[in-house]
Amino acid sequence: MQPQQICVSDHSVRQMGPPQTIESDDIAPALTAVMNGVAGHDQAEEADSKQDGSADAEDANEQEVIVIQDTGFTVKIQAPGTEPFDLQVSPQEMVQEIHQVLMDREDTCHRTCFSLQLDGNVLDNFAELKSIEGLQEGSLLKVVEEPYTVREARIHVRHIRDLLKSLDPSDAYNGVDCNSLSFLSVFTDGDLGDTGKRKKKGNELEQIDCTPPEHILPGSKERPLVPLQPQNKDWKPMQCLKVLTMSGWNPPPGNRKMHGDLMYLYIVTVEDRHVSITASTRGFYLNQSTTYTFNPKPANPSFLSHSLVELLSQISAEQQYANLLFCKLACKEIFCNYNKAAGFKKKLLAETGSIYVLNLFCNSRRFKNCMFVQKKKKNCWGGKEICILLARIHFDILWNIFTDPKSREVVLNACKAVGSISNTSFDIRFNPDIFSPGVRFPDDIQKQKQLLKDAAAFLVSCQIPSFVKDCLDHSSLPMDGATMTEALHQRGINVRYLGNVLEFVDNMPAKAQLEHIYRIGIGELITRCAKHIFKTYLQGVELSALSAAVSHFLNCLLSSFPDAVAHLPVDELVSRRKNRKRRNRVPGGGDNTAWASLTPSELWKNINSEAQSYYHFSLQCESVDQAVEKYGLQKITLLREISIKTGVQILIKEYNFDSRHKPAFTEEDILNIFPVVKHVNPKASDAFHFFQSGQAKVQQGFLKEGCELINEALNLFNNVYGAMHVEICACLRLLARLNYIMGDHPEALSNQQKAVLMSERVLGIEHPNTIQEYMHLALYCFANGHLSTALKLLYRARYLLLVVCGEDHPEMALLDSNIGLVLHGVMEYDLSLRFLENALAINSKYHGPRSLKVALSHHLVARVYESKAEFRSALQHEKEGYTIYKNQVGEAHEKTKESSEYLKYLTQQAVALQRTMNEIYKNGSNASIMPLKFTAPSMASVLEQLNIINGYSAYVSYKLLQLKTK
Repeated sequence: MQPQQICVSDHSVRQMGPPQTIESDDIAPALTAVMNGVAGHDQAEEADSKQDGSADAEDANEQEVIVIQDTGFTVKIQAPGTEPFDLQVSPQEMVQEIHQVLMDREDTCHRTCFSLQLDGNVLDNFAELKSIEGLQEGSLLKVVEEPYTVREARIHVRHIRDLLKSLDPSDAYNGVDCNSLSFLSVFTDGDLGDTGKRKKKGNELEQIDCTPPEHILPGSKERPLVPLQPQNKDWKPMQCLKVLTMSGWNPPPGNRKMHGDLMYLYIVTVEDRHVSITASTRGFYLNQSTTYTFNPKPANPSFLSHSLVELLSQISAEQQYANLLFCKLACKEIFCNYNKAAGFKKKLLAETGSIYVLNLFCNSRRFKNCMFVQKKKKNCWGGKEICILLARIHFDILWNIFTDPKSREVVLNACKAVGSISNTSFDIRFNPDIFSPGVRFPDDIQKQKQLLKDAAAFLVSCQIPSFVKDCLDHSSLPMDGATMTEALHQRGINVRYLGNVLEFVDNMPAKAQLEHIYRIGIGELITRCAKHIFKTYLQGVELSALSAAVSHFLNCLLSSFPDAVAHLPVDELVSRRKNRKRRNRVPGGGDNTAWASLTPSELWKNINSEAQSYYHFSLQCESVDQAVEKYGLQKITLLREISIKTGVQILIKEYNFDSRHKPAFTEEDILNIFPVVKHVNPKASDAFHFFQSGQAKVQQGFLKEGCELINEALNLFNNVYGAMHVEICACLRLLARLNYIMGDHPEALSNQQKAVLMSERVLGIEHPNTIQEYMHLALYCFANGHLSTALKLLYRARYLLLVVCGEDHPEMALLDSNIGLVLHGVMEYDLSLRFLENALAINSKYHGPRSLKVALSHHLVARVYESKAEFRSALQHEKEGYTIYKNQVGEAHEKTKESSEYLKYLTQQAVALQRTMNEIYKNGSNASIMPLKFTAPSMASVLEQLNIINGYSAYVSYKLLQLKTK
């Protein structure tokens, strides 16, 4: 069957579902990933069958994308006082977008009142570039300073204030005006340019400090909270001005307006110099006014500057105003201007063989039936389960065509089989209130009830087992409550089914390999129940007692102190009329102190009751200490989860949760509380389609075309969402991976650095995605020679993972393998072994002792023991790996042969060492000693192993490079 070609306009492409982030396994053949220890043995068996039928499958399901070039072009921009620079633009862009780029650039961000001119002609800000006559490749656009008006002067001053304010991180800590935190620069010492590179002294590597903090070492039980928001030791708060405000001499008198005066400013510099500035139509200059004397004439010497920043740079000896030119780089410019696309493209998209699962949203607490959009390549379900696959697919046309009774009987039977409420079409509608008490419906509701029952049965019998299977083979790997919720929703499972999921996991034979899922699920269930209770708890709290109430609730939830007593706030303001009878009292605004009577035992009793009634799950813990002991939870993880769910902001300090003599929290520890609002994000459908098409091209091996489409998606996402968005982060991550695979390591590093910054700002500094972004960036840093930086990033990722889910998680094995390999590369062998052996233990637990991942872990440990000349231990581990390879893939396989050769080499080295030792024992200092080969691992060999464990094997890179050249 040939795929159809459907012409779709650029602005009418329907969104067919969220973009799926591509992984390296998607790029490469599955079998290669398996041999590198990336996948399980079951996937290895499936890979051969997939390769046999890949040609037929691609013909049947291939997305055919035809791109019609709407070629972009490059123009030169000439701003006053700067060198011309090139800017890639698209014909569809407006002139206003170039204005915004200039206001975001580090060297022009202090300009606001200007026009763009081409050959002396002023360009209309709202004109599309393709409509401008004479604008072509290489055209020079001049930035021309325009006269100020009162409005433009106010805009300019406000813009300078924003620039000054951006240097102060307090807004980011408090979440004001969408500001957010990023700590990447603390670990990279700024931008990843020339800093942190591998340096040499003669032929030796310069000493690198590789010592990790004690609290992140394997086996450490310490979970400090202060490192979550690290501070650079050399960082000092930057202050460019003490005061920037409107002068008291405003507004200008009539005679001064005739001279062009628009407003007056009062400024106090860092040197404590008090100056008065005139904003005129021509720009800004110092005047002779003081606090008590009005003299608007220009000061001597006089400086007239079109930009306030330029004037301040003239009058301030500190010259700190030059930093303003770079202050937006960290928050916006780095994302907006790094990659203006070469042009927008329209496309023709064809897709066949796709069936979309019905989108079933339900708010009913009494009945659980929520499905989200999924995509299946084949119809693998039968019977009534097919009803989940059909979304109001009308067959009225078929009903009219099939006029004979037998044909119509087929349609009737089909409608009946899928539970359609219509006899002539597959019309499946879900009534979420059908089981609500007290609600009456005029129609026959039996079919509607049965439809809901069928959907719920399908979730319990099919989707939950499917989710657990995905977790068992690690194709789904949640790290916290949010990622588990996302994984459930992707399979159409509402969180109300969490109790069913936990029971299913608890009854699995392979429960030990799902321990991390069970632990995360229990923590999510407890904190969700606590959130439900917290909502009711707060309703009876007076506003002035809010911080005391929140701290008391957290003590009851997380503190080991058994007698948590609330401290009622003392009235700071004594009213003289306190005995007067209050009238018109607002409901709930009285002196309600019922919240203070809550005890830890009562709260945990309520949590158990809520878990049973809402999730139908029986919690067996009467206190937080019992929950920690029975389910292996961490109190710091529970604190993180409950804070995110309730919007509570607490002070960063070390809390003693385990003290039985005093509570962990006081009311001073509660800084703020934010509303947590559920919302649906708007979708940029055109950008999504470019992104998906790019993924499809990459999977087919057309890397260059895939990169172009991803760049187009990135450009569209920027235009729709602005500078920062989670989908832009996904584009950057994918571009970085493609750059790395194609051998462009510096570009991969650049894109991944932006992805990490954006992930921190958009998702959070400790979000699981941010942790993975840190790991990717560490790999690219190592490939670019930033060894010390790579280690710092990996240590940061390990600390964050410990806070989020603890050490006992499959992702920790990958992280520790990365750390161990980098430490091996810098010859820190003992430290390397601590991390690699921990990774081996975790892989053995969650993948089984006979898995290929465990074989690879044994090999990595053996390599370090070899470097330490401990050949007995090296042989022991390599024999374990060889046995696994031999049993899993056979003696003829390349991996088995490599392991066999390495065993021979280790045996030879061990024999040579033993002979040398015997010679020394026999002849002492007169012994004739043969030189032994104790060579440090080369960076190339370490990088090769890093590529293997992260899914970037040399074979994959080589094959993809071949495909790219074709």
